[in-house]
Order: sequence, then C-alpha cells, then structure tokens
Amino acid sequence: MTVPEFCIAQNDKTRCTMLWSDNKWTELPESDYEIAALIAKLLRTSADPNKVLQDIVKQNDWGP
Repeated sequence: MTVPEFCIAQNDKTRCTMLWSDNKWTELPESDYEIAALIAKLLRTSADPNKVLQDIVKQNDWGP
C-alpha cells in the first residue's frame, strides 16, 4: 500500500481538521476549518491537484 504525501481529513460535526504531511498528522485550529475545506474541495475537483497544491505553497512562500 502506498502512503500519500499529503491528506486533509475533516469532521463536519466537530469542525476538526487534520493534515497528513511529513509522515505525521497535525491538527489545525478550528478557525482554519473553512479555508481547509475550501482547499480540500479545490484539490478534490481539480484536474491536476498536485499542481494546485504546488501553486498554493509557492504563492504563500511555504516552500523548503
């Protein structure tokens, strides 16, 4: 089984958001729930989700 490099998991009832990256889960604050939901939807519906994610990182200067 292949482990993904990145994942967004959300619980609508508790408004909990967890991000999988760097081989670990990180819980986001509830205040980030809506933006994380928007990013998740954008990635899910995109023809090229990897490029979308790379563009988000690039635009926000989050690169290595």
